[in-house]
Amino acid sequence: MCDYLVWDKTVQTLDAVLSVASRPALCADPLCLGHTMRLVSAEGQQIAPRGSTYGYDVLAHIGWLRQERRDAYAEIRAGLAGQVQISESHVRYLYQQVYLPLLACHERQYWADLAQAARQHGGLIIGLDGLAPEGGESQ
Repeated sequence: MCDYLVWDKTVQTLDAVLSVASRPALCADPLCLGHTMRLVSAEGQQIAPRGSTYGYDVLAHIGWLRQERRDAYAEIRAGLAGQVQISESHVRYLYQQVYLPLLACHERQYWADLAQAARQHGGLIIGLDGLAPEGGESQ
């Protein structure tokens, strides 16, 4: 273990406020190819995204409320007010800049299945509906 912290932050989850830190580890063998690498805590990285002070559970909750219930950002913030200190603009940022890219990465794992279905059925027809932006948001 190294004698310094790579990061030390306060993370808000739906259940608690946590102090999360990561002390990196390294391979003590100087002949090892990974000797110069610093390995950070996998457990710590599973609590919150890099650079964020909100837990993945908060992100998932925001995404679910927006995607499934179609809640406005103000409604989501109001619903989280008893559990998490967050502004409406930060709810919007987390949804657009963190949640949606994570969702896209998750859905990419199904591309092979989608390609197989397209081959099997002779192609895909994609329909788009309801493209009017909500509240002046970009598409």
